Amino acid sequence: MENFLIRRIRVLLLMLFLLGLTTAGAVEQTTFDVIQGAKRWDRVNKLWELAVGNPQPLFPDDNILIREFDELKIGSKETRLLQLPYWPRTDAEFTCVVEIEAKGSGMLTMTHRNQRNSIVDQWDENFKGSGLVVFNCIWPYVVMDEKEKYESRFSLSSSRPVEVKKLYIYQTMRQIFRLDSQNPFRGIMFNRPAPANSEILDSISMTRLSEQTVPLITSSGGGLGYGLPMPVFAQNGCGVMWRMFGDVSIIVNANAEASEGKLHRRSFEVGRKGEWKQGFFAMETAWLNRLDADGYWVGSMGEKQNLLASIRGGSGGDSLLDYVVFIPQNRINLPKGHKYKNMQFRFQGTNGLFQRASFEVPPESEAVAMVNRNPGIQILWLIKNEWQLGNVLRVYLDSSLVVRENSIVFIE
Repeated sequence: MENFLIRRIRVLLLMLFLLGLTTAGAVEQTTFDVIQGAKRWDRVNKLWELAVGNPQPLFPDDNILIREFDELKIGSKETRLLQLPYWPRTDAEFTCVVEIEAKGSGMLTMTHRNQRNSIVDQWDENFKGSGLVVFNCIWPYVVMDEKEKYESRFSLSSSRPVEVKKLYIYQTMRQIFRLDSQNPFRGIMFNRPAPANSEILDSISMTRLSEQTVPLITSSGGGLGYGLPMPVFAQNGCGVMWRMFGDVSIIVNANAEASEGKLHRRSFEVGRKGEWKQGFFAMETAWLNRLDADGYWVGSMGEKQNLLASIRGGSGGDSLLDYVVFIPQNRINLPKGHKYKNMQFRFQGTNGLFQRASFEVPPESEAVAMVNRNPGIQILWLIKNEWQLGNVLRVYLDSSLVVRENSIVFIE
C-alpha cells in the first residue's frame, strides 16, 4: 500500500511539474527510446543515466586490489583477510577471488563487515581442491553518521582447513556496465575475448597481444549500414574505457573505403609495461565522419565486415588485454520545423540533490547532444549540420548525467 501511494505521489508531482513549466505553448515529453547513444534506465530508482563517462572506481585509490599471504591457514573460525579505511563503491557489483591450496572438497564463506563490525553480507562458494574460488559481491548503501570513520573488513572461513595464497578484488567489465542485470547499459561496444590466446593473470581471463596488429572491433556486415551508431560526431563524442596489463596501442579507423583505410586512422597509446592499468579517455569523433554513414561509425569498410578498431601489444610480448569499451554520447533529434523555445529536465547536481536544468533552444536547431567532458556535461546544438556549444552542467561525481525518468521536455 505504501509503495502504491509513493508511486501515485510521484505521478502527481510529475504532472504538476509539467503543468508548471509554462502557462502557454505545447510540451513535448522525450521518451527513453528516442535518445541515441550509450544509456541506462534504472527502473528501480526511476532514473536515466546519460552522457556516460569514466565510471567511479571501486576503491578511492584504485580499481584492482591484490593481497598476498604467507602461510595463512583458514578453518571454521572466521579469519580476517583485509581491512580498508573506506568502503567499496556502494550498490555496485564486484568480484572477490580467493586463491587457495586445499586437499579435497569443501565450502568457503566470505564475510564483509563494516567499521562497527556489523555483518554487511555473506557468501558461500564450494571448492574442489586447490585453485581459485570466485565470489560475486555487492556492498549495499547504508545511511551512516557523517562523522563516522568508514571501514570495510573482509573475512573468510572454511568447512575444512585450507591455505589462502592471494586475494583479488575488482570489477569485471560486465559488472561495471551491469550487463547481466535487468537494467544494463545499452549502446556500448566492446571487444570479444579470443579463447585461443586467453590466459589467466591475477584471476582475470586475458587475451595475450603481440607486436602484430589484430582486429579489436568489427561489424557483422560490410558497407555503410554496418558499424557502431555514433550519434555525435564532435569533440568528446565517444568515451573509451580500457583495462590492460602492459603497454598497448589502440588503433581507431575513420570511415573510409578499404583501399584507403590505412590513411585515415589514429593510434592511442595506453597502459604501462609490467603493470595493471585501467583508464578512460574522451575521443574526438568529428574526424571519423569522412563518409555519409548516416550516424554510424563504420571504420574501414569491407565486403563482409568493417574494421572499426585494432589493437597491438608492446615490445616483449608481455601485453595482455582485458577489455576496451567504446561509449557513444547522446543525441536527441528534433522534428523538422519545430517551434521549441525551451528544453528542461531534472538532473542530479554536484551536491547529490536533483535540480532543474533549463536551456533556450536555438532557432533552426536540428538536434541536441549531451556529452561527458569530465568534469561537466556539455550541451551541444546541431545547427545547419554543425555542432555548436551550449551550456555546461556540473553534475554529481561526473561519471554520467543522471536524469529523472521522463523529465526531459521541450516547450514551445
